[in-house]
This record gives sequence, structure tokens and C-alpha cells, in this order.
Amino acid sequence: MLRAILFDFNGVIIDDEPLHFLAFRTIFEKEGIRLTKRDYMARYLAYDDRSCIREVLLDHHRESSTAAVRRLRGAKERAYRALLKTRIRLFPGAIEFIRECAACYPLAIASGALSSEIESILVKFRLRRYFAAVVSADDVVHGKPHPETFLRAWKALNRRRPRGESKILVSECLIIEDSLHGIKAAHHAGMRCVAVAHSYPLRELEHADFRTRSIGSLQLSDLEALFADDRDGANFPLPSTRR
Repeated sequence: MLRAILFDFNGVIIDDEPLHFLAFRTIFEKEGIRLTKRDYMARYLAYDDRSCIREVLLDHHRESSTAAVRRLRGAKERAYRALLKTRIRLFPGAIEFIRECAACYPLAIASGALSSEIESILVKFRLRRYFAAVVSADDVVHGKPHPETFLRAWKALNRRRPRGESKILVSECLIIEDSLHGIKAAHHAGMRCVAVAHSYPLRELEHADFRTRSIGSLQLSDLEALFADDRDGANFPLPSTRR
């Protein structure tokens, strides 16, 4: 039974992955590191900022201390915010789909983005009221593919459930993701996952429980169908696809 829906943020709701790449490229250029778009998409896209910076530094045999990562993380946040002033948009159909889901189920954001970035954009597009909980990179120790982000969001939704309502089980949660690490994290958490092909080709999302080309093409009935036979979450259905 489906009882809660958890959304990733970047690459699912907001179309800003190109801005993240440009921000990372800018800060690494100042460190003498050339970050190509191909490398970013293949190697670093799914990481949160902290993990991405650490992995790039390690791959280029540079100092990757906590202080070094913190310094570059601050620089990246400033570069990203500057880029947001020039272009910010949501994926087509995202607002409508969020509203449709919120009318039926409690929703949460479970993202590797910074809390300040998520909150400001949700407020700008008048979406904050649809989400009972927001879990960001600031709230976790381990980023995806570790399941901590999703499990914290699940716990937060349970804390906010109406008095007298039974506890939401992890197997009753559905994740909407765009990344390979996100799919792994969802399954590590014991949750089903729908993948949108905003960041990766559809064929690379084969381990998701349902795949679609965009959030705008999703139907709530598709999500509910994944739970139609009340599986216990131990075994997931074979991936299916909506064109």
C-alpha cells in the first residue's frame, strides 16, 4: 500500500544540474583542476556537494581535508547562487504533479542539496506547503547511495502524521529520483523507486521499479499500481517504462 512519496530535488523538480556543473567547474578551475561535463555526468553527478568535492580532489591527488572541502563547498554555494539569478526553472509538469500527489499522500523532499537552496526555491514557486518534511545535505552524515537521506525523511513524515494514524512503513514509501545513486539508496532503504530520465538516459535507469522520460509524463495511477498487490517490499517488481 502506498502511503507516502519522497521526492529528490535537483534533477527531479528543479532543472538545475547544468548550473551545478558550471559552479563546480568554476571553483575547480581556480584550483587548477579541469572538470569536463562528461566526467561530471559519468562520475560525480549523483553526489552531494561535499562528496563531489572530496571525490574530485581525491581523483586529482589534491588535499581533501575537512577544511579544504568546507572551503570549496562555500565557494561552490556562492557560485551556484549567482547562477540561479540568471536562470531558474522547474521541469515542465512538476508543479502539477506535486499538487496531485499532495492531495492524496504526505510528501517529503529527500535531497543532497543544501537546505537553504531547497527552501528558497520551494518558497519562490509556492511549493513549500505541499511538503511535510525537507531533508537536505545539512541533515545527514552519509549521502546517497547510503539510505540515510530517505530514512530520515521517512522518520520525519512519521513524526508529523496525524494523531491516531498508524505508522508509515518503509515499504509503503515511494521515491522519485533521477540518479543511479538515488535508485540504489531507495532500495537500500527498502523503498520502491520511480526514475525520471532527466539526467541519465532511460536505458541506464533499468534498476528502478518504474521509469519515465519526465516528471510531466508521470501519472499517480502508475505509482499506485506498484503497490497494488501489497508486496512487503522485500522483492521489487521488474522495471517498467512510460515513454
